[in-house]
Amino acid sequence: VFQGYGGPCGHDVGPYDFTASVRHVVRLALPQVSKLKRTATLSIAAHNAEGGVISDPNLLVDVQIRSGKRPWQTVGTAAVVNSVAAVAAKIPRGFVGKTIRLRALGHGGAYLSTATRSRKVLVLPLPRKHKVKHGKRISRRAR
Repeated sequence: VFQGYGGPCGHDVGPYDFTASVRHVVRLALPQVSKLKRTATLSIAAHNAEGGVISDPNLLVDVQIRSGKRPWQTVGTAAVVNSVAAVAAKIPRGFVGKTIRLRALGHGGAYLSTATRSRKVLVLPLPRKHKVKHGKRISRRAR
């Protein structure tokens, strides 16, 4: 409870009973990548406004992708631990071979929602598995 003194005309003001709600700024940074496999773990850096370390399981980071004018699509989410969100992203097959836009979106806990600038990345296909016949690996040329 807050009691104020010296209001207009010399009268006491208050008492007031209020609750303050504080939301903190968070700064996110995408890793410097130009190509990305369909399944990848991205380490998104997260720091407070002063550059300090954040460890808060309530602060979540989404990795989102977008192609053309389509809406943003979340492909993975992780909590921030020691200023890093290790997001396991799984990009749908339809994006393989395409250049897409990638961004990180931070939200939750006592933090203001924020997004990184988007970055263009090429989605690479997963490596093909070689067929095995009778315990021997068959090269593609031999097939």
